[in-house]
Amino acid sequence: MSRLVADACALITVTVPQSRSESARAVLASADAVVAPDLALVECTNALWKFVHAGQCSEHEALGFLDAITNAEVDFQDSAPLLPRALELATLLGHPVYDCVYLTLAIVEQAPVVTTDRRLADTAVAAGLGDLVLLVEAD
Repeated sequence: MSRLVADACALITVTVPQSRSESARAVLASADAVVAPDLALVECTNALWKFVHAGQCSEHEALGFLDAITNAEVDFQDSAPLLPRALELATLLGHPVYDCVYLTLAIVEQAPVVTTDRRLADTAVAAGLGDLVLLVEAD
């Protein structure tokens, strides 16, 4: 069974049409199961707020996107148990804790994080954790 961890960037990319949407959808669809920390829901909601604030979509559209994310076939897992290890990774890598929550879940699940975040991917590669990140490039 192939599992993937989706970060907020990936979830937003598959939900809100953009240049990498098709590629991200194909990658996530290739998995038997997709998991994400519940932190992703907060990050996605914040990203949707930014779209509304920038005039890129209406509040009504953003609520529809949020509904699609919360009802996606993603197993949202409690972030709290991941936080101690995420803090250790963040300290070691000099990278924000919220991204390290995804890396920690990838370690626990033994499955790569699907992301469109090049900074996260580059950080993981530089730390020898490149096998934990699957960067989705433009379509």
